[in-house]
Amino acid sequence: TRYFTYYTPADALPGDCRYIDNIFGNYSTEPSQPYYGLPCLDINWPDPPPYSEVDSAIIKMCELLEEQRLNPEDTLLEEEIHVYFREYNDLMMRYTESLFRQRSYNEIIWLLRQVCDKYWKRILVTTLIKDKQYNEALSELNRLETEGVGDQIYKKTQEIKISHLQLGAKFNLENDDKAYLKEAAVAHVPESAYATALLYQLEGESIFDDEILSSRVNPRNEENQEISNANLSIFPNPVRDLLYLEYKDKDESDNLIKIINSLGEIVYEKFFDFENGNMIEIDMSNIPEGTLFISVLKNNGQILASKKIVHVK
Repeated sequence: TRYFTYYTPADALPGDCRYIDNIFGNYSTEPSQPYYGLPCLDINWPDPPPYSEVDSAIIKMCELLEEQRLNPEDTLLEEEIHVYFREYNDLMMRYTESLFRQRSYNEIIWLLRQVCDKYWKRILVTTLIKDKQYNEALSELNRLETEGVGDQIYKKTQEIKISHLQLGAKFNLENDDKAYLKEAAVAHVPESAYATALLYQLEGESIFDDEILSSRVNPRNEENQEISNANLSIFPNPVRDLLYLEYKDKDESDNLIKIINSLGEIVYEKFFDFENGNMIEIDMSNIPEGTLFISVLKNNGQILASKKIVHVK
C-alpha cells in the first residue's frame, strides 16, 4: 500500500508541511490519497518539560522495548507499548525536536531505540567507574558512537548494577581521574553529559548537574566499611502491605532505614531506635512495587546491613 505521512522539515516555516511517500521516500507539498498522519503542526515549539520527567519516560520505554525484544510474540506487551507511546508522545515531542518532527510511530520508536542504546551504555560506563575498572570504562566511551548495546553488555550492566547494590561496593576516584572521565563522557555523550547517572550512590547521593561523580559523595576507607547482613532480619519477603524488620544493633540506638528501587531512587527513609532489639513495622502501601533494596545506616551514612526485597501489590 502506498501512502503519505505528514512531515515538518528542519528548515520549515510556520505552516510549511511536506509529505513523505512511504515507497519512494520523496517529499511532496500535496499528498496523494490515501494518506496518514496528523495535520501539519505550527512550529512555535513550547517550552520543553523538565529533563527528569523525560528521563523517567525514556527509562520506562527502554525497559518496555527490551522486554519486547526478549518476547517478540507477546501481543499484550505490544499493545502496552502502543498505549504508553500515545500517553508520552507529546512529552517526547516537546523535549526532542527530532522526535517532534518525525510523525510516524515506527520512526519515533526507531529513534527511541537509539536513545535506549545510549541509556544502557551510560549505566554500564558508570558502573565500571564505580568498580574502578577505568580502562574498561574509557573503552566503552570510545566505542559509544560506533556500537550498539548488545545482549552481553546489557547483561553485564545488570550484573554489575545488582552487585553494587547488594554488596554495598564503594569507590573513590582521584580528581585527575574524575576530570578525565568527565571530559570523555561529555565528548561522547553530548546529549546527556551524565546529567543523571541513573545509578544510586549507597551513601544516599545521586549524580546530577553534568558530573560523573558528585562532590557531595564522601569517600570512605573501604577497609573500615563493615556490612553484616546477618544482623538484619526482614519478613515477609515478598511483602505486600507491612514489612517487619529487626536489626541487632551494637553501636548506637538510632539508625536510618532507607529503601531504594532498582533505579537507585529513594522511596522511603526514616530513623528508628533499635536499642532494645525492638521490631520495626514499615507500611509499604505508598511504596511502588518491584525489586527494592533496604539498608540500615549509621548517622554518618555508613551502611551496616543491606538486603533485597520484593514488593507486590
